[in-house]
Amino acid sequence: MKKLFIVIMSMFIFIIATAAPTKSNFASLKDVKDAIKNDVLILDTRTYLESDGLIYGEKELLKGKIPGSYNIPWDIMLNKDKTLKSFEDIKIILKKEDITEETPIILYSNLGIRSGEMAFLLKEKLGYKDVKNYDGSWREWSNEAKQGNVEIEKDNIFKVLFSYLTKREKLESVITLLGVWGPLAFILIYIFITVTMLPALPVTVASGIIFGPIMGVIYTSIGAGLGLSFSFLIARYIARDAIEKKFGDTTIFKKIDEGVKKDGWFILAITRLIPVFPFGIQNYVYGLTSISFFKYAILSVIFVLPGSSVYVMLAGAFTSGDKAIVLKYSITASLIFFGLMLVTRIIKKKIDLQK
Repeated sequence: MKKLFIVIMSMFIFIIATAAPTKSNFASLKDVKDAIKNDVLILDTRTYLESDGLIYGEKELLKGKIPGSYNIPWDIMLNKDKTLKSFEDIKIILKKEDITEETPIILYSNLGIRSGEMAFLLKEKLGYKDVKNYDGSWREWSNEAKQGNVEIEKDNIFKVLFSYLTKREKLESVITLLGVWGPLAFILIYIFITVTMLPALPVTVASGIIFGPIMGVIYTSIGAGLGLSFSFLIARYIARDAIEKKFGDTTIFKKIDEGVKKDGWFILAITRLIPVFPFGIQNYVYGLTSISFFKYAILSVIFVLPGSSVYVMLAGAFTSGDKAIVLKYSITASLIFFGLMLVTRIIKKKIDLQK
């Protein structure tokens, strides 16, 4: 009986020893410290919000990240239905960040679970050669930081918030997290971006990805329409002197003001359909001209819609993964694009004739 027990235990130990991952798959606290000194890539697989310290993964953990680490959330490796993206798509995501099969990588998350999944995917499925999971992860690093043994990196809050307005993936993560409140949040963000004259393209593309080609166009139109209207009203009634001082002597104002006096709404069509002048600046400049608010607001939305809908439809169609939808909206977007080109040529001929 004793011999049988010894044999069974020996077999059990052998199975455990052969099945357990090798030590080379894991990184210790010391390995991470050495990696920071040697500029080894440390990959943070937590969500954008966790990595940026805007939400806690676990309440007892500190906010921040390991110094020098780069954030690629595990979530973006998954489709909307939580299935894994294709290996080709995942490699494209990584290569965009200059991460190749030869890049030495140490991964971490809050508890080492998401980073463990990412490490397995990279090493066992995609063939990345030097991949280690820091299984102590942020929980261990955070506790060490409380004792003053390691440092934590924190970005300026304004820099963090700005990144969510200019980086499509981050904006998408926030809107998706808000669920039913997502559309309202998106519209408010679009208004803010328009009024502050930040680039609107990342938000426009995000609308197609988050809401689809139809609702994306609707929400973008509402956000853009309200944003350009607020900018106009600010210039005309609230901060006219300041806006006039800033833009009154510019070429943009002189050409638009002259165009409004000479051609009325036609100049609005030209500047909206053909992005000769920056969209954000146009909205304030028109507030200084004699054009009526309602004519400006209604026609602006009409003439802005074709250009923005192309980006939204294409983004929404390709994200759906449905070949029929991709084909349908790609054709629609192409027709809109060619229509814009045709209208542009007609406008150009009219301008040439007037010279």
